[in-house]
Amino acid sequence: MTATAINRSRIIGYTAACPEGSIGRIAEETNEVAEDFLVIEKGRWMFRTTYIVPQSTVRGVSHDHESVSFNLTLEQLEQMDSSPPVEGDPVSKGMDIVSS
Repeated sequence: MTATAINRSRIIGYTAACPEGSIGRIAEETNEVAEDFLVIEKGRWMFRTTYIVPQSTVRGVSHDHESVSFNLTLEQLEQMDSSPPVEGDPVSKGMDIVSS
C-alpha cells in the first residue's frame, strides 16, 4: 500500500492501532495538516493528545474492522521528532501546527 492510496476522509473515526493495541482514533481532516499526514487523537476532550503521523507509517487499512494499523510502537509515536504531540484541538483553539 502506498501513502497516496489512503482516502483520508473515508477513514475518519477509524481506530488507530500499533503492535501494542489501540492508540486512539483517526481524527477529522484539517487544512492545518499536509495531505501526506494523518491526525491521531488519543484520549478524550480535556485530556486528549493529538499526534500528526506520516502516512508512510501506515501498515494497513481494514475497512471491515474500521481500523488503521501503523508500523510504530506507542513509544515510537510518543518520541517522534517529526510529529510532536499537540495538546487539545489545535484547530478549535486557533493554534498553528508547525513542523520542525
